Amino acid sequence: MKKRWRFYPKNPEARKALTEALHVSPVLAQLLINRGLTDPDSAAGFLKPNIDNLHDPFLFSHMERAAVRVKDAILKHEKILVYGDYDVDGITATALLIHFFRLVGAEAAHYIPSRIKEGYSLHRGAIEELGEKNIDLIISVDCGITNAAEVDFANSLGIDTIVTDHHEPGDTLPNALAILDAKLPGSTYPYRSLAGVGVAFKLAWAIAQTFSSEKKLSQEFYQFIMQAMGLAALGTIADVVPLTGENRIIAHHGLKALRESRNPGVRALLESAGLGNSPITASDVGYRLGPRINAAGRMGKAHLAIELLITNDTRRAAELAKMLETENRRRQEVEKAILASARQKLEERGGVGDHSTIVLADEGWHPGVIGIVASKLSEEYHRPTILIAIEDGVGKGSARSIPQVILHEALANCSEHLVTFGGHALAAGLEVNATELPAFTEALEREVAKMILKKGAEPELLLDHENPLSSLSRSLISDLEVLGPHGEGNSPPLFCVNDVEVVGRPRRVGRSGNHLAFTVRQGDVAFKAIAFGQGDTVDAVDRSRKSISLAFRPIVNYWQGQESIELDVKDIRCEIQ
Repeated sequence: MKKRWRFYPKNPEARKALTEALHVSPVLAQLLINRGLTDPDSAAGFLKPNIDNLHDPFLFSHMERAAVRVKDAILKHEKILVYGDYDVDGITATALLIHFFRLVGAEAAHYIPSRIKEGYSLHRGAIEELGEKNIDLIISVDCGITNAAEVDFANSLGIDTIVTDHHEPGDTLPNALAILDAKLPGSTYPYRSLAGVGVAFKLAWAIAQTFSSEKKLSQEFYQFIMQAMGLAALGTIADVVPLTGENRIIAHHGLKALRESRNPGVRALLESAGLGNSPITASDVGYRLGPRINAAGRMGKAHLAIELLITNDTRRAAELAKMLETENRRRQEVEKAILASARQKLEERGGVGDHSTIVLADEGWHPGVIGIVASKLSEEYHRPTILIAIEDGVGKGSARSIPQVILHEALANCSEHLVTFGGHALAAGLEVNATELPAFTEALEREVAKMILKKGAEPELLLDHENPLSSLSRSLISDLEVLGPHGEGNSPPLFCVNDVEVVGRPRRVGRSGNHLAFTVRQGDVAFKAIAFGQGDTVDAVDRSRKSISLAFRPIVNYWQGQESIELDVKDIRCEIQ
C-alpha cells in the first residue's frame, strides 16, 4: 500500500544549541530533537543511560508493605509461589524472582498457566491447587491487576497475594496484600511504562534493600541486580513497551548483562540463536531470542522456557534450548499454514476492498499463533485485523491495529457481541460466540470506519532527513548507534534519498521470494539495498531503474571480518508502476 512521506519539522535554533552544548554533530542534534529531546540535560541523559537514574523502588506506594511481607516469608521459611505468564515478559519476570529467592536461600515454586487450556492471568482452579499444596504467599508477575475475584478466592484460602503488574487496572482492584502497578489510580511512581519484568526487578531490588543496612545493597545483592538486568532487558524489549526513561536504562545495561551472563539457560539460548560471541542488540531480542521463548508459550509448552531460564545444569540447558528451537520451527510452520488459509479466505470474499477491517475465523487455526498472522495482515493491508480460532462454537481471537484506530475503544463499543475482551490501543484479545460473529463483524466495521474517517487511513512514514548517498559514512553510522537500543517509542532514524539509479537487475530473494535485493547508485557512490517483504515490487523497480526514491535505514553488514554499509529499504517510490 502506498505510504505518505512526512518529515519531522526542522528546528535550527535548538539544533545549534544542542550541537554546542553536547559537542555532537548537527545531524545527531537534529535526530535528538526529532525524538523530543530539545533540552541539553535530557538529551545528555538519553545518550548516556545511567543506572543511578533508575527510580527508587520504594516510590511504589505498596512497595514497603510488599518487601516486608516477602522478607518475613523468607525468614519464616513459608511456601512462596511466583505466578507468571506464558510470554517473554512473564517468563523472564518469573525466572528473575526464582533466581532471587535462590540467592537468599528461600524455596520458591512457580506456576505458568497454559495459553491454550487456561489463557492469561490468575485462575481459580490453579489457586485451588496451590491451596492444597499449602502455599502461603502468591506473587503474581505480569498479571493479576484485573483478577479481583481470584484474589478474593486466594484470601478465602488463607493465601496472601502480592500483585505485580503493568497492565491497566479494571473497575475493581484486587484486595491483595500489596499491588505494584504504576498505572494504579493515584500512583505517584514517576514512570508508567515498565514491563512486567521491570516491576518484578524493582520488587527484587526492594527486598534486597530490606536485607541490607540502611537500604544500601551489599556487594552480593548489587551483583545480582546488575546481572538480573539481563533478564529484565530481555522481557522489556520483547514486550514492546516504550524504550524510554527507565526502560531505556534497563535495555541499555541489560543487553550488556545478557552478553556477559553466566546463566546456563541464557548461554544456551544465545548459542541456539547464533549469538554465541557477537554483541546483542534490541533487534536480536525482538527477532531471534524473544520468538524462541514465545514459541514455547504459543505452542502450549511454556514450562520448557521457564525451566531453561532457571536451570543450573549446562547439559539440561542445551537440551531445552534445542527443544525451544524445535517448537519455534513448528510455530513457523503453523504460522505459514494459517497465513495461507487467511489469504485464501480474503481472496474468496473479494479482497479487502472498501472494508475498514479484516475479521477472519476458522475452526482449524491454532489459538497461540493467530496473533502473529493478524499482525502481518494488519501491516500488509493497513487495516485493524482480527483472526479468530473457533472450537466448540466459541472463538478466541487475537487483534492487531493501526495507529489511527484505538483497538480497545473500538472493541468496547461492540462489547455486547463479545463474551470478553481486553488489551490496549494496538493489540487485544477477545472471546466471541460463533453465532455472534456476523453481528460483531458488522458492528466493528462501523466503529472502525468512524475512527478512520476522523483521522484518515493512509499509512505514513515519518522521515528524519533527506540524505544523498554520498553522505552515508561510518561516521554517520556511529552517530546513529548512540541512539540505540531501538524499539517502541525510540524508532531507529529513517532517511530518504531521491533520484537514484538501479544498477543491474533487481531480484527477488528469500525462501519464498518475498524480499527484494538490488544495488543503487547516485553519482559515483553505490550501495547494496534490501527491501524486506517488498518482492512484489520487482517489476516496477526494474521499469523505473533510471530514477527511484527510497525511504531507508543505513545498516552495517559484517561479513568475513569486513564491514560495509547497506540500505534497509522501508518504502520505494517508482516513476513507472
